[in-house]
Amino acid sequence: MFIRYRVSVYLDYPVEVSPLLLITILFSQTKEVIVDRYKNGVKKSIIVYEGEGSNEKLIRKLGYYKNGKLQFSTDWKDGMRNGNVIVNYENGELGFKGKYLNDRLDGNMIYYYTDGKVHLECKIQFNREKSEIPLWIKEIEDDEERKEMLLVMGITA
Repeated sequence: MFIRYRVSVYLDYPVEVSPLLLITILFSQTKEVIVDRYKNGVKKSIIVYEGEGSNEKLIRKLGYYKNGKLQFSTDWKDGMRNGNVIVNYENGELGFKGKYLNDRLDGNMIYYYTDGKVHLECKIQFNREKSEIPLWIKEIEDDEERKEMLLVMGITA
């Protein structure tokens, strides 16, 4: 297992920064752990953590193709996929861009062709209250089937 520390500070122009802010920036490190590699030695998956010791938190997962190009990047928060997600084609072109909310795709999604042109834009929303059960599920007569469908959709009745 390979561990790399880095400080993510890149400025293209001069900025006035307070000493306290500068110290915070310099010591807010992320830790990348290469979890798996292909037989040719190219990294296959990376997990990115922030913080140290018991305060360490997963903030991103990255996957790579055998050619070394990024396959996907998913932001994590509170142990779930929360935030941006991108999926690329093997040629490096963007294939999908969206967001997760509490481990579910949520919000605006954009799918792309392999040449980079937009294929489809859509919006997904799963922000319903747990007690809200869609009408079509209420109409399922078999109790077991209805419970299974609610479970699949992540709704607890």
